[in-house]
Amino acid sequence: MKPTRPRGVVFGRAVIALAVVSVACGKDGPGTQPSDKLSITSVQPATAPSGAEVRLYGSGFKQGATVTIGERPATVSAIFDSQIVVVTPPDHPLVNVHVVVTNPDGQTAKLTGGFTFIPLAITLLAPNVGFENLKIRVFGTGFMPGSRVSIGGTPAPLLTTIVSTGFMITAPQRGLGPADFTVTIPGGGSITIPGGFTYYPLPVISVTPTTVAAGERLIVSWVVSLESGFDWIGLYKVGTDNFSYLDWKYTSGLTGAATFNAPTLPGNYEFRYLPMDDYDDFARTATVTVTSGSQVAASPPLRNRRGRGGY
Repeated sequence: MKPTRPRGVVFGRAVIALAVVSVACGKDGPGTQPSDKLSITSVQPATAPSGAEVRLYGSGFKQGATVTIGERPATVSAIFDSQIVVVTPPDHPLVNVHVVVTNPDGQTAKLTGGFTFIPLAITLLAPNVGFENLKIRVFGTGFMPGSRVSIGGTPAPLLTTIVSTGFMITAPQRGLGPADFTVTIPGGGSITIPGGFTYYPLPVISVTPTTVAAGERLIVSWVVSLESGFDWIGLYKVGTDNFSYLDWKYTSGLTGAATFNAPTLPGNYEFRYLPMDDYDDFARTATVTVTSGSQVAASPPLRNRRGRGGY
């Protein structure tokens, strides 16, 4: 009979392997990792007004965590492992402050000087009077992407990307007279200028006659309730954009008339009223039909004009 071999001697490798597996698994099972240490790496944006939505980035954030910004509680709206979405405390002084996150287990993390409060302010509306669909340039501080603008409670379409110091909108349709101008940032903070923008009636223009031979004289009349000093009337072929004018003249006064020569080519044309040296029209005449026939006068040569351009 062969002698009995001690268990674990011949099969020592297997015993060791089993021991390693047992240690690796532990009582929580395979793949268990220790919790991330609580930390705050950044706040984005790092400068914003009171009542603004900001995001804290880091690690170890737990559900139920609280946040203070400048020793005042911030409103927590969402918590993820590496991100917390909060609304900054209202009416905070405009200073640089610390940001602190406290988990339910009492663990805390602090980002020293991690956030700076800046004012939410409107410093200039250009213009602050005009017509519906007019472009308005808004200047100020503390504006944020995702901000909403309203005039008299009516949402205003955004025309440019919002940067912290300004953007451009289109005046929405509403009744005449002064209307409150409001900017609301993500998070709910807002700034209002009471009666900040005043609506005026749209311009009215007309032309006589509406059927002419090539080169004949046309009289364009206008009546407006507001003028910038750089309003102009352009002659256009029907269906073309506002940069494709054939002739133009500045207006003068709230009422008046200007003389143009009809184009030399037969077709359908119209006149448009464009305020503030820009390329947005706010009134058009009836269609002018130019017929073939002897030319009384040649159309005036094209003249370059300066435009104000964008924001």
